[in-house]
Amino acid sequence: MTEPLFDKLGLSTFKFQPSTPEPSGRAFSLTFRILAMTMLVMSLVWMLRLWFVGDLGAQETSPASAKVWFVAAWGLMAYTCWHIWTSRTSIQDQTLAQSWIWNKQVAVSELAFCKLIRVKGLEAVLAPRLYARTLNGKITVLYTADPLVLKDFERLCQELTQFRNELLQA
Repeated sequence: MTEPLFDKLGLSTFKFQPSTPEPSGRAFSLTFRILAMTMLVMSLVWMLRLWFVGDLGAQETSPASAKVWFVAAWGLMAYTCWHIWTSRTSIQDQTLAQSWIWNKQVAVSELAFCKLIRVKGLEAVLAPRLYARTLNGKITVLYTADPLVLKDFERLCQELTQFRNELLQA
């Protein structure tokens, strides 16, 4: 954290107060989660059809190794789909967080830049995302489908831009 260094230099750090204490919500919309699950089930049906017909994998490879690779690939898809289904985004204790295959966290005081990227009208399929860059240059992308978290992300971007502009003018 840069807070002790900022305190020694007499600089203020950026702080953000969410609209509700510790807002939290789904990272992906129900439509997107159902779409991901549908694709997973359809790929399983396709793979099982090939398996039972005997066309799973190239003819040059052994049938057992071809099946292992297809099962492994489907397992990775299922693992990702599970995380799409269970992923949550939150703002807690001055930290932006998203549960994912690996948990993402960014301290609010470390933010140098953030931008909310969204396609209005397609938010059910394309999850709005917060692009966040820290003072160290680390880039993190957080997804949210929750309207309350989305509004807080919008306000966070506005307040951070205003805070950084005031620092530059001082």
